[in-house]
Amino acid sequence: MKDIFVFCPGERLDQWLAEELNEPLKKIKKSIRSGRIMVNTRFQRVGYVLKSGDHIEIRTSLIKRLSVDGRSVRIKHLDDEIIVVNKPPGMMIHPTKSSSNGTLSGLFAPLMMRDVGSEERLGVVHRLERWTSGLIVLARTPDAFSDIQNQFRQRLVQREYVAVVHGIPEQEEGYLEDRIGVHPSKKRRMSILATGKEAKMSYKILSTSTKQHPVSLLRCRIETGLFHQIRVQLANAGHPILGDFSYGEDRSAFFRSLGIEHPLLHAQTLGFKHPNGEVVQFRSSPHPSFQSIQDHFLLID
Repeated sequence: MKDIFVFCPGERLDQWLAEELNEPLKKIKKSIRSGRIMVNTRFQRVGYVLKSGDHIEIRTSLIKRLSVDGRSVRIKHLDDEIIVVNKPPGMMIHPTKSSSNGTLSGLFAPLMMRDVGSEERLGVVHRLERWTSGLIVLARTPDAFSDIQNQFRQRLVQREYVAVVHGIPEQEEGYLEDRIGVHPSKKRRMSILATGKEAKMSYKILSTSTKQHPVSLLRCRIETGLFHQIRVQLANAGHPILGDFSYGEDRSAFFRSLGIEHPLLHAQTLGFKHPNGEVVQFRSSPHPSFQSIQDHFLLID
């Protein structure tokens, strides 16, 4: 890795580096767009205007992990068309009225073409809830955006989650089919409604424990992708997710003592057809906060 500090502000990042390093401008642009050149530990566009004191990092290989507001973001894959990221719990995908900093889309926006989705959601093809960790794919080009978005609409994308839930389901494998809509009185929550949209998912028990409290580690495969779907369906089935204070779990002293602060739900597997035609599949390990609860209850994936 090479470090450069800027003392001559006002110039474009790509042009200044081409002159400073005596390299072709085309090569510098490619390095910036591939994520191998960062400014102040952040990705920037080729036309970024340098400021005095800027710290430029030039890497020979793609960075695999970023730290944003104390959260670690792991890059699983990056090419000219897509980026696959392992999102930590607590990170927003895109800005909202109440939270606009430290978002995933903002972090990677400089690597996106400007016409891949709305300005605030550049490259965002699908979402993960704020407190759900795991894999998400971002599209870097309009063609990739359209292609992957269509795969989601046609339910061709493989999405598997792992969750730690209360209790032990009677059946080792099950299929849940409900209708989900916005809660009649709590507008930020969802509920089972006859007039809602169809929600389909299957689950399989991976491990169970009766240590201190009966819990199960489930693998969940969703066919539809509604907001809060897994959380609502599992709660309705009598097995709410540990740490899900919105859908069925009280804030007992026992669970507080374990440090559970959010739903233990992780998007572990993501499979789809790459825009180049290749079928790809990615897999990620849960966040340490999830793994610590697995270890506590001796749950084996």
